[in-house]
Amino acid sequence: MKKYTTKILCTVLSAVLATSAIPFCSVSAKENVTEGYTYKIGDSTLDGKINITDATHIQRISAELVSPKDDLDIAYYLSAFYSDANGDKEVNVKDATEIQRYCADYAVTDSKIGTDITVTKNDLLPSISTDDQVSTGDETATQDEVIFDGEKSVGTFSFDLFKTAYKNENNIGNNNLISPLSVIYALAMVTNGADGNTYKQLADKISNNGDISDLNAYLLEYANALKNNSFSKVSMANSVWNNSNEKHNHPIIPQFNETLSKYYNTELYSRDFEDENTLNEINSWCSDNTDGMIEQILSELPDNAVMALINALFFEAKWVEQYGEYDVTKGDFVGFDKTSQAEYMHSSDNDGTYISDNNVTGFSKQYMGGYSFVAIMPNESGEKAFNDMISTMDYERLLSLYKNQKGGAGYRVNTSMPKFKGEYSYEMKDILKDMGITDAFEPSVADFSKIYADNLRTFISTVTHKTAIENSEAGTKAAAVTAIIMDAECVPDLKTVNISLDRPFMYAIVNSSTGTPLFIGTITSL
Repeated sequence: MKKYTTKILCTVLSAVLATSAIPFCSVSAKENVTEGYTYKIGDSTLDGKINITDATHIQRISAELVSPKDDLDIAYYLSAFYSDANGDKEVNVKDATEIQRYCADYAVTDSKIGTDITVTKNDLLPSISTDDQVSTGDETATQDEVIFDGEKSVGTFSFDLFKTAYKNENNIGNNNLISPLSVIYALAMVTNGADGNTYKQLADKISNNGDISDLNAYLLEYANALKNNSFSKVSMANSVWNNSNEKHNHPIIPQFNETLSKYYNTELYSRDFEDENTLNEINSWCSDNTDGMIEQILSELPDNAVMALINALFFEAKWVEQYGEYDVTKGDFVGFDKTSQAEYMHSSDNDGTYISDNNVTGFSKQYMGGYSFVAIMPNESGEKAFNDMISTMDYERLLSLYKNQKGGAGYRVNTSMPKFKGEYSYEMKDILKDMGITDAFEPSVADFSKIYADNLRTFISTVTHKTAIENSEAGTKAAAVTAIIMDAECVPDLKTVNISLDRPFMYAIVNSSTGTPLFIGTITSL
């Protein structure tokens, strides 16, 4: 029996739940402390005020950047309890959004924000079983169960794809941006029509040696969890275009169409590919589903084309802490071959965190809505050090760097990043072949016998991937087919960390909880 596990949004269960995702050790069942703690719902920092700092703190809790010091860290569990702004017994980005709306004086229906609530330590700690062990409520996998880890599968594929694409002679050392999430949705759709070794190569690569049915279920939940609000927009659309002219009018196997409709909510279009209006309609569909950022995905439809499977992904989010007019200055960006002028956005964060190990330095900046911008650069300058960083980076390492940030209390972290924008285009065929997906592109070898009812032999001729990004003071907007403290009080001495992205760096837009990348890119020149 197989089952799959998912963590789609930034969901960290509150400590008041018996099924808490926070790992507890054995606790004495005899302890029965009834001391009361009274704070306002929404006051996640427990400072007696409800402001944007609470929203930021909730984002950090949900991304596991703030975690308990030990199993009886009452301050942490108090913070988690009062962070549950919407009362759903979960601490996630929905609570941060509620706080943001509250601070902006938006009406929040049935809101408990600002209400005084008293809890005891017993209310916060988990239930204790008779053998003094904490019951988590988690299922224990039996020996015959295979757990499909959707996050790891998508994350592993994402970095394999990015690194393989970067190694291409046209991309290495240059500005790049791909959306592995968009690519994996398009490939997953076509994998449902594959069989034999063609299926094995595709499924093994995009599902990390899993099964396409598991990946279908995971990607469906991921897409369903993409929520829009007044602060962010993340949308996805899938479509299948079938050639209906007299020369290429082949019936699609119902099961293939039903699977794509069920798991990918595909829009099915039957069009004559020899009609020039069809190309215009396909490109208009892409433009409509990327807010006009990608106006054209195809310049032509090949003579023998019978089907086009397309994914469109759009991302737009504001920074939790936006930059002001006086936070932007001009400065040098030192590229590999030249130095150029750039506009830098600066911020300073007391008790801030940053990314650092023996080889790389960077920081993350959070968007409203559960996503983060993560930037890292090698500690040594130069193209070799940069390329070495790319070659050794993978999903698990990025996740570790992101979740184990340094700094915090006693640190002032000053950061700066350049404003940038760009458009990028890739032909993914050779990139995917380098990754081991070869049969799908060979006319005499490819097996997509689960698509057409008349056993039409088909193969993949092109995989075109286009991306666009705009990074500014307000936030970030990206698409693919395939964001002055005056303190009258004496501030204690702080350890200051300065991080400026003034030389080539790698960046990713990730899910704040899972680290799963929507976009991965490099900036080497401006």
